[in-house]
Order: sequence, then structure tokens, then C-alpha cells
Amino acid sequence: MADQRPTPEDPELSVVMPTKNVGAWVYEAIISILNQEVRSLELIVVDDGSTDNTLDVLSRIDDERVTVLSSTLDGGGSARNLGVSRARGEFLAFADGDDLVPSGAYTRLLQQARRTGVEMVVGNYLIFEPNAIYTRQQWLPLYGEERTGITLSREPRFLRDRVCWNRIFRRTAWDAAGIRFTDAPRSNDIVAMTDAYCAFEFDVVPEIVYAYRRRTGAGSMTARKHTPESIYGHFAQESICFESVVRLQNRRVTTWYATSMLENDVWAHLGPLTSASHLDASEYDQARMAVRSIVTEMLQYADASLQGRQLFTYKAIVAGEWALAAAFNDHSEATVDRVVRASGDALRRWFRHAGIKFAPGVAEILRWSVFGAFDTIEDMSDAELVRLVAIARELGGRPGVGRELNDRERQIASLNADDGPVALREALRSAPPSRPVSDRLLGYAKRGMQSARRVASAGARAARDEVLASMDNHPEMVHRVATRSPRWARRAVRILAGRSHTAGEATPR
Repeated sequence: MADQRPTPEDPELSVVMPTKNVGAWVYEAIISILNQEVRSLELIVVDDGSTDNTLDVLSRIDDERVTVLSSTLDGGGSARNLGVSRARGEFLAFADGDDLVPSGAYTRLLQQARRTGVEMVVGNYLIFEPNAIYTRQQWLPLYGEERTGITLSREPRFLRDRVCWNRIFRRTAWDAAGIRFTDAPRSNDIVAMTDAYCAFEFDVVPEIVYAYRRRTGAGSMTARKHTPESIYGHFAQESICFESVVRLQNRRVTTWYATSMLENDVWAHLGPLTSASHLDASEYDQARMAVRSIVTEMLQYADASLQGRQLFTYKAIVAGEWALAAAFNDHSEATVDRVVRASGDALRRWFRHAGIKFAPGVAEILRWSVFGAFDTIEDMSDAELVRLVAIARELGGRPGVGRELNDRERQIASLNADDGPVALREALRSAPPSRPVSDRLLGYAKRGMQSARRVASAGARAARDEVLASMDNHPEMVHRVATRSPRWARRAVRILAGRSHTAGEATPR
């Protein structure tokens, strides 16, 4: 391996690896990097205060390409920044001490960068868990083929993938952009990677260039991500990311980013903040303030794109009505019963503060929490059936709510729980069937088409035809329709696109 040793002046690639309590994995991680067939390479390992045997393992590695440093500051972000400051390579890469770099990965990334001259090259990566192995392409279809000259204005979906270790950077571009990592309990690379996406043109290669180990157990980041400190730290970073995206002054990118974050990442973190047991817990106050701040900013761009339950939840958060947000966000029996027990005045106050009309709001709660359950009454216990019928009657009988319900929903809301489960089941079997999702969505599009004074009828007709044609197999058609269609047709397209893609994936808009 002598021909791979760097000259003192010009290593081709510098790899920066922060470590903290990864003694069980760090040797394997380092060897996977040193075995890369790169002309000249240096590995800078920066330990962030390990208390296990990590430093002992590092001390036994005898290779002049490896430099081991100790960070005087706390946090993985500071460790990476220190490593970058000592790096001498023409290109930069990052790796974590418990992961692996597949054979040939850096060669492929460097070849691409040399060929096209871009500032950054990004590749597909593997995720391995104790019981599963899959690639990022399977969940976020951005890495299926080689792509060149990508920017956020062309493909904003890369903002859903802000890890630092599946890519290389041209060092001169990194320094010119002033990119630095921040310190947070987790997600300390998302600000740096958002800044990189905003600053650079980049290429994509389909090869797997990294293997990420998703650890479980008390010491993993996954186990700590819902603590008050972790939630606050994460959204403090997200706020900085959002500011960077807004500075691009590209309304399409900002709207996509805000909508995607509210539909996915922010939504996934609301559980502890809307839990009944945490609503009065002061230790979550700082996290709630951070979430409320970023939701307020993002709703200015995403309000028109969000649907039902999510939009209601976020409006309640902006209003500071966390009990109402919990009612919208949580389908648990306790939450639904809490809504039912609320007086008419309390419900009106909730909706008024959230900027939501009372009757449509109550109707939406019924749809999320009650009416859908009646599609599977054969599997429902008698006690649950009686309970849900009572809720439907109570909420459906609130003033004005009946006008917001369809025929089937009104018939269900008219049932009397005192009639008993046998009679209720028979009545539900004779109720009008639920309308298929596609029929309801086409109804949205038709409502848009009927508003000829406000929308272009030709565009709406195209939307109707193309929505039906592209419902399951043509996301690129969904993108076309969504960017040129009237408001109601766009709403239909968005829901269809969400139904046709794996949950959690970003959809073109």
C-alpha cells in the first residue's frame, strides 16, 4: 500500500471522522477508509471526549495517513470543524466512527468530480439496522442514475437528505462558502449541508458510497431524539436551515421545503409535545417555543398545500393552543373523549384562536377520529361501536356541523347509541357507502373547474384528465399538473401524489 501514502504537500482527499464512545466499531470504520484505492488520502480522527475504549483502539492504529486529535470543545460539530481546519486535501469527505465506507466509493466520487468540475458529488447509501438493510434510493428516489449539474432550483427534494457522509466537497468551494458545522444534541450536520445545497452545483452518482449503521439502545441518537433538549436543539437547527433557504429568494424552493418539513419532519416530532401527559410539563416549554416559531414562519409558504388534520394542528400551534393541537394530532380514545366533553364555547374558542371555522373544524375531527372506523365494523367490538356512535351523535349535533357532512356521515351522526350494537350494525350496513378516494379527489377538481371566473377552464380540464391518468404510475405527470393547475385541482393532485408514494417520501410539486 506504499503507493497510496500521501505526499506531505497534497493529499487528494481528506476524510474527517469525529468519534465519541465508538470503541466497538471504530477500527472497522477506519480500515474501510484506509483500504480505499485513492491516490493519496489522509484520515483525521477527532475524538469528542470518549469515555470508553475508543482512544485505546485509535492508539493501536499504526498508519502515517491517520492523525488523531482531541477536541477541546464539546460536540460533534466542533469536532468536524477542527478536523476541517487541519485537513490538507483537495477534496473533503466526512465519515462517522461507527459506519463503513464501501470499497471503491471515494474513487467513484472523485472520478465524477474530476470529470465535471462540480463543487460537490453526492451518492446513494446503505442503511443497516439490526433487522433490516435498505438503500436511501428505496425511500427517496433521487439516486437511481447519474445526474449532473443539479441545483436546488432544479431539484429541491435533496433538502430531505442532509447527511454529510455520502458525498465529497471541493475544498476551495467549501472555504469560499464559509460552511461550518453547528453543535446540537443531534442533527449537527443539517445546517452545513443545507448551506452546501444552497451554495453549490452538484452531481449525483447511483453507486452506494457509504454504509450508515442505525444503532438502537439507550446510547443511540434514536433513543434520545424525543427528549426536550433534543427536540429544542433539532428545531433550533431547522430554523437556521429555513433562513438559508429563504435567502435563496426562490419561492418555489422555499414553498416546497416548508411544505415538506411540515408534512414530514415537524409532524414526526410533535408526539411528545402533544401528549396528554406532557401538555403541562414545563421542561418542554422551550421546545414548544422553537416548534411554534418555525411553524409560524413555514405556514406563510405552506398553508395552501397542507391538508386537513395537519393544517388544523399547525394553526392551533401558531395560536398557542397546545390542547387543541393535541386534539388534532392524537387519535387516541382519551383525546377524542376530551374533545367530546368540551363545551360548545370551549370548542368555538379553540377554533377561533386557530383561525378555523367552527363547523368545518368539528366535521374534520369526526372524519379523522370516528367516521373512517365504521368502514370495518365487523372487526369492531360492541363497546367500541357504541362509544363511537355516541361521539358521532354528540359532535355531529353541534350547530352547523351537519351541513359539512356527506349523506353517509349525516346518517351515522343520526344514530342513537342506546339502540344497542345489533341495531347499530344493521343501520351502518345500510348506510350509503364511502366514496372512493379517487371520486372524492375528482370532485375537488370539478369544483375548481366550475369556478370559471377564477380559474382557467382549459387548465382545469387538463388537470382532471391527467390526474386520473397519472394516479399511480407517473409522478412526473403529477408534477406537471401541480405546477399549472387551479387551486382545487392542485389539491387533488397533492393528495393523489401522497397516496401514490411511500409515506415519508418527498413528492415533486
